[in-house]
Amino acid sequence: MTQLDELTEKLVELDDNQLMLHLGMSTQGISKDLEGQTRSASIDSIDLSLYEITRSNQDTLHFGQRLFKRLNASSYELLCKDPFDDGETLQKLNEALKDSIAKAAGFLAPVLVANLGLAPAIAAIIAALIVKTISKAFADEICATWKQSLDASANSTT
Repeated sequence: MTQLDELTEKLVELDDNQLMLHLGMSTQGISKDLEGQTRSASIDSIDLSLYEITRSNQDTLHFGQRLFKRLNASSYELLCKDPFDDGETLQKLNEALKDSIAKAAGFLAPVLVANLGLAPAIAAIIAALIVKTISKAFADEICATWKQSLDASANSTT
């Protein structure tokens, strides 16, 4: 298992607000680096045990939320509207998602690094948030369809 796979396994276990806080903190750490080449841009810079949402870090949380909103839109454009991709990346993401949320996030993070120029630490967090959002939508759709099927079955037997 690669370092990125290990990180995404841990990231997808966090709730969305914790991920947004990590995003804000990681981005702020990178922006403080004068050369942009230090440890805060790398995957091993994320210490998942340190981040708890408190009143003192609400600004960082909101910064992470705003940044995710912007990067989420860019990621959507990349995955769903790229005329040069022919849906191949999205298909591979879907295949990875069938295995696990962590595997899908592990697949997506390098795609975001390569195509959006994100630091690996930032890309891993963004990938976890995106994949969790996608999987929630799938689950909601499955449950809605299932309920319709149950309702139709109940109505046909009466």
